[in-house]
Amino acid sequence: MYKTKFYTETYHQTLEMLREKATFQETYSILEHPFFQKSQEEIDIGNFPNILTKEEIMFLNENKFPMEFKMIYYIVGSNIEININDFTLLKLCDIMKNSQKYKNFIDVGMTYAGMGYVYTLSYYKKTYSFFYKMDGGPCAQEVEYRYSHYKDFIPSKKDTFSFDQFKKHNRQHIEFNHINF
Repeated sequence: MYKTKFYTETYHQTLEMLREKATFQETYSILEHPFFQKSQEEIDIGNFPNILTKEEIMFLNENKFPMEFKMIYYIVGSNIEININDFTLLKLCDIMKNSQKYKNFIDVGMTYAGMGYVYTLSYYKKTYSFFYKMDGGPCAQEVEYRYSHYKDFIPSKKDTFSFDQFKKHNRQHIEFNHINF
Protein backbone atom coordinates (compact mmCIF):
# COMPACT_ATOMS: atom_id res chain seq x y z
CA MET A 1 0.00 0.00 0.00
CA TYR A 2 2.79 2.45 0.92
CA LYS A 3 4.63 1.97 -2.41
CA THR A 4 1.45 2.53 -4.40
CA LYS A 5 0.80 5.76 -2.50
CA PHE A 6 4.44 6.84 -2.96
CA TYR A 7 4.36 6.16 -6.72
CA THR A 8 1.03 7.93 -7.11
CA GLU A 9 2.22 10.99 -5.17
CA THR A 10 5.51 11.07 -7.08
CA TYR A 11 3.64 10.79 -10.38
CA HIS A 12 1.33 13.70 -9.53
CA GLN A 13 4.17 15.88 -8.17
CA THR A 14 6.29 15.20 -11.27
CA LEU A 15 3.39 15.86 -13.62
CA GLU A 16 2.69 19.16 -11.84
CA MET A 17 6.37 20.15 -12.02
CA LEU A 18 6.47 19.32 -15.74
CA ARG A 19 3.33 21.37 -16.38
CA GLU A 20 4.71 24.38 -14.48
CA LYS A 21 8.39 24.38 -15.45
CA ALA A 22 9.02 22.30 -18.55
CA THR A 23 8.81 22.45 -22.31
CA PHE A 24 9.31 19.43 -24.54
CA GLN A 25 10.84 18.67 -27.92
CA GLU A 26 10.58 15.45 -29.87
CA THR A 27 12.25 15.92 -33.26
CA TYR A 28 15.10 18.14 -32.09
CA SER A 29 18.26 16.94 -30.33
CA ILE A 30 20.71 19.23 -28.54
CA LEU A 31 23.38 16.59 -29.11
CA GLU A 32 23.04 17.04 -32.88
CA HIS A 33 22.53 20.82 -33.23
CA PRO A 34 25.10 23.51 -32.43
CA PHE A 35 24.48 26.33 -29.99
CA PHE A 36 21.52 24.55 -28.38
CA GLN A 37 18.98 26.35 -30.52
CA LYS A 38 15.47 25.64 -29.36
CA SER A 39 13.18 23.86 -31.76
CA GLN A 40 10.19 25.82 -32.94
CA GLU A 41 8.13 22.66 -32.47
CA GLU A 42 7.16 22.15 -28.85
CA ILE A 43 4.65 19.51 -27.87
CA ASP A 44 1.95 19.53 -25.25
CA ILE A 45 2.38 17.41 -22.12
CA GLY A 46 -0.74 15.39 -22.96
CA ASN A 47 0.58 14.16 -26.33
CA PHE A 48 3.44 11.86 -25.37
CA PRO A 49 4.14 8.40 -26.74
CA ASN A 50 5.15 7.49 -23.19
CA ILE A 51 5.63 3.74 -23.32
CA LEU A 52 9.10 2.65 -22.19
CA THR A 53 10.62 -0.61 -23.35
CA LYS A 54 11.75 -3.31 -20.93
CA GLU A 55 15.39 -2.32 -21.64
CA GLU A 56 14.70 1.34 -20.84
CA ILE A 57 12.99 0.49 -17.55
CA MET A 58 15.82 -1.90 -16.65
CA PHE A 59 18.41 0.80 -17.43
CA LEU A 60 16.70 3.30 -15.11
CA ASN A 61 16.34 0.71 -12.35
CA GLU A 62 19.80 -0.87 -12.63
CA ASN A 63 21.45 2.55 -12.39
CA LYS A 64 19.24 3.40 -9.41
CA PHE A 65 18.11 6.75 -10.71
CA PRO A 66 15.88 8.52 -8.17
CA MET A 67 12.16 7.95 -8.54
CA GLU A 68 11.53 11.63 -9.38
CA PHE A 69 13.97 11.39 -12.31
CA LYS A 70 12.58 8.07 -13.55
CA MET A 71 9.03 9.38 -13.31
CA ILE A 72 9.81 12.11 -15.85
CA TYR A 73 10.60 9.46 -18.46
CA TYR A 74 7.66 7.28 -17.40
CA ILE A 75 5.49 10.30 -18.20
CA VAL A 76 7.14 11.60 -21.40
CA GLY A 77 8.74 8.48 -22.87
CA SER A 78 12.28 7.94 -24.18
CA ASN A 79 12.36 10.14 -27.31
CA ILE A 80 11.53 13.53 -25.78
CA GLU A 81 13.94 16.23 -24.58
CA ILE A 82 12.73 18.08 -21.50
CA ASN A 83 13.69 21.71 -20.87
CA ILE A 84 13.56 22.58 -17.17
CA ASN A 85 14.98 25.76 -15.65
CA ASP A 86 17.35 26.53 -18.55
CA PHE A 87 18.61 22.93 -18.65
CA THR A 88 17.73 20.29 -21.19
CA LEU A 89 17.34 16.74 -19.91
CA LEU A 90 18.47 14.48 -22.72
CA LYS A 91 16.25 11.96 -24.42
CA LEU A 92 16.40 8.70 -22.46
CA CYS A 93 17.54 6.89 -25.61
CA ASP A 94 20.51 9.33 -25.84
CA ILE A 95 21.34 8.90 -22.15
CA MET A 96 21.41 5.13 -22.63
CA LYS A 97 23.49 5.35 -25.80
CA ASN A 98 26.17 7.42 -24.04
CA SER A 99 25.95 5.81 -20.59
CA GLN A 100 29.27 3.95 -20.89
CA LYS A 101 31.27 7.03 -21.93
CA TYR A 102 32.51 7.63 -18.36
CA LYS A 103 33.34 5.12 -15.66
CA ASN A 104 31.63 6.70 -12.65
CA PHE A 105 28.80 8.85 -13.94
CA ILE A 106 26.25 9.35 -16.69
CA ASP A 107 25.53 12.65 -18.44
CA VAL A 108 21.79 13.32 -18.31
CA GLY A 109 21.38 16.98 -19.25
CA MET A 110 23.10 20.17 -20.31
CA THR A 111 22.85 23.85 -21.05
CA TYR A 112 24.97 26.02 -23.29
CA ALA A 113 27.65 28.07 -21.49
CA GLY A 114 29.04 29.96 -24.50
CA MET A 115 32.02 29.61 -26.87
CA GLY A 116 31.42 25.89 -27.38
CA TYR A 117 31.30 25.09 -23.65
CA VAL A 118 28.36 23.44 -21.90
CA TYR A 119 27.40 22.93 -18.29
CA THR A 120 26.53 19.27 -18.00
CA LEU A 121 24.21 17.73 -15.44
CA SER A 122 25.70 14.34 -14.57
CA TYR A 123 24.47 11.47 -12.40
CA TYR A 124 27.06 9.98 -10.03
CA LYS A 125 26.22 6.27 -9.88
CA LYS A 126 27.93 5.51 -6.57
CA THR A 127 25.97 7.97 -4.40
CA TYR A 128 22.86 8.27 -6.63
CA SER A 129 23.34 12.04 -6.75
CA PHE A 130 23.92 14.70 -9.38
CA PHE A 131 26.65 17.26 -10.09
CA TYR A 132 27.55 19.86 -12.69
CA LYS A 133 30.65 19.76 -14.83
CA MET A 134 32.05 21.97 -17.58
CA ASP A 135 32.31 20.17 -20.90
CA GLY A 136 32.96 20.88 -24.56
CA GLY A 137 35.13 23.75 -25.66
CA PRO A 138 36.05 25.89 -28.64
CA CYS A 139 38.35 23.31 -30.25
CA ALA A 140 38.93 19.57 -30.50
CA GLN A 141 41.95 19.67 -28.17
CA GLU A 142 39.86 21.27 -25.41
CA VAL A 143 37.10 18.68 -25.86
CA GLU A 144 39.65 15.85 -25.75
CA TYR A 145 41.32 17.35 -22.65
CA ARG A 146 37.97 17.48 -20.83
CA TYR A 147 37.13 13.91 -21.81
CA SER A 148 40.47 12.58 -20.50
CA HIS A 149 40.02 14.63 -17.31
CA TYR A 150 36.55 13.19 -16.66
CA LYS A 151 37.13 9.64 -17.86
CA ASP A 152 37.73 8.33 -14.30
CA PHE A 153 36.50 11.42 -12.43
CA ILE A 154 34.82 11.14 -9.01
CA PRO A 155 32.94 14.25 -7.83
CA SER A 156 33.43 15.49 -4.27
CA LYS A 157 30.55 15.14 -1.84
CA LYS A 158 30.23 18.94 -1.50
CA ASP A 159 29.58 19.24 -5.25
CA THR A 160 26.78 16.68 -5.43
CA PHE A 161 23.08 17.28 -4.87
CA SER A 162 19.74 15.52 -5.14
CA PHE A 163 17.43 15.68 -8.13
CA ASP A 164 15.00 17.56 -5.92
CA GLN A 165 17.64 20.27 -5.48
CA PHE A 166 18.27 20.34 -9.24
CA LYS A 167 14.61 21.14 -9.87
CA LYS A 168 15.08 24.34 -7.86
CA HIS A 169 18.20 25.41 -9.79
CA ASN A 170 18.54 27.52 -12.89
CA ARG A 171 21.60 28.83 -14.73
CA GLN A 172 21.90 31.75 -12.35
CA HIS A 173 22.07 29.36 -9.37
CA ILE A 174 25.05 27.43 -10.68
CA GLU A 175 27.92 28.73 -8.67
CA PHE A 176 31.02 29.03 -10.80
CA ASN A 177 33.22 27.52 -8.11
CA HIS A 178 31.00 24.44 -7.90
CA ILE A 179 31.45 23.54 -11.55
CA ASN A 180 33.89 20.70 -11.96
CA PHE A 181 36.49 21.63 -14.57
